[in-house]
Amino acid sequence: MKRKGSTLRAVARALNRSPSSISRELKRHRTEGQFYEPEAAGDRGREKWLQRRRMSKLDVHTVLFGVVRHFLRGDWSPEEIAGTLNNRYADDLEKRVSHETIYNAFFN
Repeated sequence: MKRKGSTLRAVARALNRSPSSISRELKRHRTEGQFYEPEAAGDRGREKWLQRRRMSKLDVHTVLFGVVRHFLRGDWSPEEIAGTLNNRYADDLEKRVSHETIYNAFFN
């Protein structure tokens, strides 16, 4: 839209964003030719997200994921699993997980 001559405010209205957000995005992701490149911006955004991403306790490659999956296959509820792990491993935070984390890992 900017290349076609639209104003910053028109772009912001069309995208339902604030003009300041559009301005920052355009400034942040300009190429050497001073043009906004959405593909390059998306690539940089994904790269930054991956760098910030914290590995979940229930990442697919963890032992805890396998334990929780085993209990779920045995028809345990996420609340029952979380309670059992919290009781069994009261002193080990790495082996404990909340029922919300289980829901997010398996049902989202």
